Amino acid sequence: MSAGIQELYYPDGTLQMRTYYDDNNQPHREDGPAIEEFYKNGAIKHRTWYIRGKQHRDDGPAHEWFRKNGTLSHHTWYNHGKTERIDGPIEERFYKDGNLLSRVWSQNSITTKTTGLLTAAYYPNGVIARSYRVVLNAAEFNATRQVYEEFYETGAPKSREWFYEHKPHREDGPADERFSPSGHIISTAYYLDGEGLSEAKYRRRVALRRLTIKTKVDHEVLL
Repeated sequence: MSAGIQELYYPDGTLQMRTYYDDNNQPHREDGPAIEEFYKNGAIKHRTWYIRGKQHRDDGPAHEWFRKNGTLSHHTWYNHGKTERIDGPIEERFYKDGNLLSRVWSQNSITTKTTGLLTAAYYPNGVIARSYRVVLNAAEFNATRQVYEEFYETGAPKSREWFYEHKPHREDGPADERFSPSGHIISTAYYLDGEGLSEAKYRRRVALRRLTIKTKVDHEVLL
């Protein structure tokens, strides 16, 4: 197929989809979305921006999905085929009334590098309901330690779980914490490398690990 436009129609003759192509039969358009799909009622269903076969847009999300009533369902940012964005979330989803439902950030975003936040979900009133973030290290960005948190609609913490390489793990406190709506701790649980431990056993293990590390460092200094 040479550069041009392809259109598909519903049986009743209503336009269903329109796609723009370049000379290499790749979706491509420089002044608008390269793919547009429509509901039977004529409302836009989704549209995607492409440059030479790769999803890309400089001034907004490259992928947008809409509901039949015209409200935005979700949109995603792409940079030359990759979900990437530095100055904001790469994906946002919305409730039917237009309020924000969730956000996702890339590891290279300013938000993630300054707060550690990777994903967040919101109550209809705008209060954050759940979040997933990496634990930031002052020396370097380290995505191996993560924290998953849940909140009540008041914004008070509901639960907090710590992970290391996706296993329950924490060396400076309980890896699982549950809170009451008033903020009181309901329960705690201790984990090392995915293994659940009693508090006493956990503290012995942590003390032994720290002693082992200190001994190793002292030995290296002597060398």
